[in-house]
Amino acid sequence: MATPTMTRESDSASRPGAPAAHRAGTFRAAGAQHGASVPARQAAAGPGTGALFDRGATCPPAVLDAIARAEAFSPGFALQRVHYTSAEHVVLTGSYNKVSAVAKCRLSAHPDTSAVSSALADEIVVARALVRERPPVRVPRLLAADPTHGVLITERAPGRLAAPYRHPAQAPVPGAVLSVLGAVAKLNMWRPAGDGFERRLDYLALLARYHHDGHIAESDLSCIQRLLRGLVGAPAQFCHGQAMLRNVVLAPSGPVFVDWSCAGWYLPGYDLATLWMTLGCDPDARRRIRDLALGGGLAVRDGFLLALLLQLIGETRRLDRSEAGEAQRELLRCLRMDLVHVRGAIRAAATSR
Repeated sequence: MATPTMTRESDSASRPGAPAAHRAGTFRAAGAQHGASVPARQAAAGPGTGALFDRGATCPPAVLDAIARAEAFSPGFALQRVHYTSAEHVVLTGSYNKVSAVAKCRLSAHPDTSAVSSALADEIVVARALVRERPPVRVPRLLAADPTHGVLITERAPGRLAAPYRHPAQAPVPGAVLSVLGAVAKLNMWRPAGDGFERRLDYLALLARYHHDGHIAESDLSCIQRLLRGLVGAPAQFCHGQAMLRNVVLAPSGPVFVDWSCAGWYLPGYDLATLWMTLGCDPDARRRIRDLALGGGLAVRDGFLLALLLQLIGETRRLDRSEAGEAQRELLRCLRMDLVHVRGAIRAAATSR
């Protein structure tokens, strides 16, 4: 009976021009030279960084509007820096009643304001639920929130981000991945009793969509369906939903997880899949994650493989639609290579069911 493998030896492993991480011969993604392709605005700066806000300086109207809403809703918030902006939000740092704080504000100029409002409202619901039921990992303390005005203010955790980018270009400092994996394991075993957390992903609908769009071959669909049938009745697992290193602050007392907007119930292995996909720069970390997934039983193994498939397809679609420089094209190529090997692992797993 065939069993899935998460290691590989391919032609690229011995080809001189192959990316270094691929020459390591592990089932992994993302070339090590891709960090520059991630927009700098996506990197949440560490304490004391970011531009000091100058009210006399030129600033986009949407950002000024967000700042005005934050200050009007929370008079106790004193702005110090515009931390970073994205297409949907601006993140501000400052103090809230003399407590170091971070304010996340919706940008009203976003073309799909209703979707952005809904996402931030969901994040506020989760933040409030985490106050009622404290998870077994550290979470920034909720200070103020207003879904109507699109403002969420939390305490700022001391420390530095475990990684500045979604796909780090360099391996994390020694011990960082171990501490994050330990915290993820605790979180995944948590069983909150409240109703503030939802099932976040419709696996069947997403698989059907990707199959319809040509990202999942007909020959692979029966294997995927076999894994899904085997997961019927498996207990859902509580996951952060975006468990990548750029959402972890390495504080003196241990990892602090930020950005809980996607937290909720998933099939087992979802957080491990997120970490694996975004740690292409660190083959050792990927092997450790692989071993945890394969050693956690059939449900964790199969949930991990399905989550990897969905996340890799989603990531390649996202990168396909964005402006591609040389480093980003290399990242996309590596993620597509990962997809090939994940599909092979799914086929092997299906035969062992």
